[in-house]
Amino acid sequence: MRHRVSGFKLGRTSGHRRAVRRNLTTELFRHERIKTTHAKAKSIRGFAEKLITTAKRGNAAAEGSPAQAVHARRLAAARVNDPEIVKKLFDDIAVRYEDRNGGYTRIIKLGQRKGDGAEMVLLELVDRNRTKKVWLSRALDGRRWNISNRSLPMTAQISRAFNVRLWEAGLCRARLSKLWVSWDGVKQR
Repeated sequence: MRHRVSGFKLGRTSGHRRAVRRNLTTELFRHERIKTTHAKAKSIRGFAEKLITTAKRGNAAAEGSPAQAVHARRLAAARVNDPEIVKKLFDDIAVRYEDRNGGYTRIIKLGQRKGDGAEMVLLELVDRNRTKKVWLSRALDGRRWNISNRSLPMTAQISRAFNVRLWEAGLCRARLSKLWVSWDGVKQR
């Protein structure tokens, strides 16, 4: 029984764990989406959400007590490697989640890695900025494409049609196969 056992060791020393947690959290806030193993994602998820809550409380305290706002920024700067990311955390990410009470991240399973069979996941911020990219699952509904090269694999065709990375197109293809929809949009059994 795992009574009173919390956290993940990840097969690393405590200093290495701390560095991995800080680096992955910094990259999560920078890109708002990272691909990592399931164990690492579960270990940094709570850490990242607590930092967003700290930023929200710092922004809320900025009007009443500037000292608490500075304290919150210093706490975040001690846990994140990049000052630009701290600024983004307080000015962009915390403002975006003002009305949300927790649950700022989402874990999407991607399958196993070929080399060692580790379960890979996509850790992303919920309601992230989607102005550059179209959510593929929504964009695929009832849409026809004029793609010149039908000899390419389906994932590459989706990638070119929507101007997204190949692994995102792979996610889209997986969703399509679950919905039993063919490439031409005709439902199959």
